Amino acid sequence: MLPQRSLVALILAPTALFITYLGGIYFTILITAVLLLAAWECMKLMKKIGYQPAAPVILIGVFLLPMSAGFRYQHLTPWLISGLLLLGAGYFTLQFERSRPHPLRDFGGTLIVTLYIGWLGSYLITTRMLPGGMWWMFLIFFIVWMADTGAYLIGTHFGSHQLSPRLSPHKTWEGYFGGILVGTLAGIGFSFLPQKVGAGISFSPWAAFLLGLILTCVIPLGDLTGSMFKRIAGVKDSGSLFPGHGGMFDRIDTLLWAMPISHLFIQYIYPTL
Repeated sequence: MLPQRSLVALILAPTALFITYLGGIYFTILITAVLLLAAWECMKLMKKIGYQPAAPVILIGVFLLPMSAGFRYQHLTPWLISGLLLLGAGYFTLQFERSRPHPLRDFGGTLIVTLYIGWLGSYLITTRMLPGGMWWMFLIFFIVWMADTGAYLIGTHFGSHQLSPRLSPHKTWEGYFGGILVGTLAGIGFSFLPQKVGAGISFSPWAAFLLGLILTCVIPLGDLTGSMFKRIAGVKDSGSLFPGHGGMFDRIDTLLWAMPISHLFIQYIYPTL
C-alpha cells in the first residue's frame, strides 16, 4: 500500500504545482472540476445514510462559486449564496408538497455540501489570484503536504495516544504534534526559496513560521471533518479515484480549511508583520 500511495503522491503533487504555475483560466477550470468531483462524492456519502440532497442545487452552486471567483466576480458571492438558498428552499418546499419525507434534513445536507465544498473551495482560486499568489500557493501546499507527511511518519513510529478515537482511531497526539513541527519547519525553509530563484517576492521566515503554525494546528480538523462524513456513511474513503489515497474529497479535505485561513492571513495579518 505504501509504494502505491507514494507513487500516486509523486504524480499528484507535480500536477498540482504545474496547474498552479499556469494559473488563470486553466487553474480555474481544473479547480472547479476538482470541487465538482468532491461534491459528487459527498452526495453519494449522504445518500448512503438516507439523505436525498438536491443534486442540481449542489452542482450549480459548486460550479458558480469558484467560477465567479476565477473571473473576478467575487463581489457576487453574497448574491450567489442568497440565490442558492432560495433555490434550495423552493425545491424542497415543492418536494414536501409531493409528500417527500425529511425535506428540511435534505435541505440542510444540500447547503452543507454546496457551501463547504463550493464556497470554501473557491478560496483556492481567490488565493492564487492575490499578488504573488503562485508562491503563496506553493508555500501553503508545501506546509500542508509536509505536515501530513510528518504526522503520518511520526504517528506511525511513535504514536500511542489516540487523537480522535471515534473519527480516526489511527491518528495520534504524537502524530499531531509531529505534523505541527515538520509543517512549520517546512514553511520556514520554503520562505528562502523565492528570493533564491529571483522570483520578485520574498517571505519573511517569521511570517512563514506564523502561517505554518496556524495551519498545522488547525488543518487536522479538515481531515477529521472529512472523516465525520465517511464514518457516518460507514465507509473508509469518499471514493476510489486515487489508489491508496481514496477519492477527491479525501485529497482536498485539509485544503478546504487551509485556503480560507491562509487567504485571511495574507490579506489581514501578513501586512501587519
